Amino acid sequence: MDPHFSGTQKLLGTRLGRLGAFNVPFFVEMGTFYNSTYFFAGLILLVVAGLVLGLSGRGAMRRRTLVLLLWFAPALILHLFVMDLPGTHFYLFMGCWSLVAALPLAAVTESGALRPLVRGGILAAVALWLLISAGYLYLLCIGAPFIAMGLWASVLSRSQIVAAILTFALLFLLFIVPVFMESQARSGWLRAALGYINLWNPAGDFGKGIVDSRLIVYCLTSTLFLLLLCSRSLQVRKAA
Repeated sequence: MDPHFSGTQKLLGTRLGRLGAFNVPFFVEMGTFYNSTYFFAGLILLVVAGLVLGLSGRGAMRRRTLVLLLWFAPALILHLFVMDLPGTHFYLFMGCWSLVAALPLAAVTESGALRPLVRGGILAAVALWLLISAGYLYLLCIGAPFIAMGLWASVLSRSQIVAAILTFALLFLLFIVPVFMESQARSGWLRAALGYINLWNPAGDFGKGIVDSRLIVYCLTSTLFLLLLCSRSLQVRKAA
């Protein structure tokens, strides 16, 4: 017998488990571990609305919804009620869930019965939900000053290679150095200042849907300052 057979048998025993398992609490725990609670709950609501809308439809829409349902329903049943240790396997049907969740949004977009103001308000609310709950606001905040810094470096140098090296050096000082210096700082005010400019610290809060206004203010002011430097540097180059 192959020596790996016992390991395979153990894996199948813990993964397949037995009928009668109840992993709903673990499913919620894993769903909110890598995502914010707002994103997870909103996705569930959109999936339910998409299933109701798709299955109540006719023709091709209903058939496509049934295909999506057959895609994730068996895996969901195994994950919730059969496996002993399901782990993070629910991500296998998260792609399908995204397609089902898009059905009510597509219905709102294509509906002629809704007024443009109402349609725009619904889509804006969904965009705001994704912006906050999925952590996109954090990426937008830290990305804006980085792009502005790259623009400033491009204005300072006519060589794109020099501009790229300068941008990398500035990003290293702004993004990486505070992470190491914060733990080494002995002075309380210096540690607090480094913690304020450390862009890694608020990542966990934004990933949970907690918006920290200090990061927004810091990134907004630094972006505006760098854009002002770009404008002034460009004026000096034109005058030279």
